[in-house]
Formats: sequence, structure tokens, C-alpha cells
Amino acid sequence: MVGGGAVSERICLRCGGPLPEVCSPSRKYCDACAAERNRELTRERLERARQRAYILRQQKQETKDREFCKKCVYYGSGEYVGNLCDYLLRTGRRRGCRYGESCTKREVAE
Repeated sequence: MVGGGAVSERICLRCGGPLPEVCSPSRKYCDACAAERNRELTRERLERARQRAYILRQQKQETKDREFCKKCVYYGSGEYVGNLCDYLLRTGRRRGCRYGESCTKREVAE
């Protein structure tokens, strides 16, 4: 036909099934596949939100640990100012605990 009366059949990108004849040109999925795709997108969005929340908690804990350690005699100084704890460098022994608020080797500088 001249002038365009023929419409090609549109198919679902996921399952390959036909899409309704009367639908938006931007539609890509059939109803069942669209619902599943929305569930997947929601799961991905929730996972990204969980990861962001975890990173924020870690950053807050890092800030608390740094503030806790600033008063300690083993806090990094001089050329090692980036270190949170210089216990190993100063004593030659491992600390044996986690740095920050859970540190058992902390000695407050006077």
C-alpha cells in the first residue's frame, strides 16, 4: 500500500510476545513483563538505598572514631598525620584491638 496503511507487529522485548495493537509507541513490554520489570527496578532501587545508608553509617562511625582518637598519645602526627593510630610505630607491638571507640590501648594525652 502506498501512503502507509500497514503497521508492523510490535513485540515485547522480554518475552517476544505481541504487544496490543493500540498502545503507545514507546511501550516495550507486555503487561506481565512490565510488572516483573517494575519489581526488578524496585529491588535495585532498594538495594542502592541500603548501600547508601551503609556508607553513611560507616562515614559517621569513622568521624566518631577519629574524634575519639584525637585525644590519644598514639594519634598520628608528623609525617604520619594521615594515620589514625601510630601504636605499632611507637611501641613496636600490634595494638590487638580495633581503632576508635573500641580501642583498649588508648592513653589520653595530657
